[in-house]
Amino acid sequence: RDPGYSGAYLNRLVTHWEVVEHWISINDYTEAIRLDAGFAPAYYNRGVNNESLVHNWNSLSSSRSCKD
Repeated sequence: RDPGYSGAYLNRLVTHWEVVEHWISINDYTEAIRLDAGFAPAYYNRGVNNESLVHNWNSLSSSRSCKD
């Protein structure tokens, strides 16, 4: 954990981007489900995105050791 390691900032940036993308995807899947409650792929993919979001959120939390 070296706060001077520039690669850590790049990794954190990528994780921020992924979190935002997962939120957008989850919202889109939720809308698809609202429109068609029987659309099984939307439920599955929303679950996959939820799990990925939690993983990326945890990664961000652990990367807070990088000083801004």
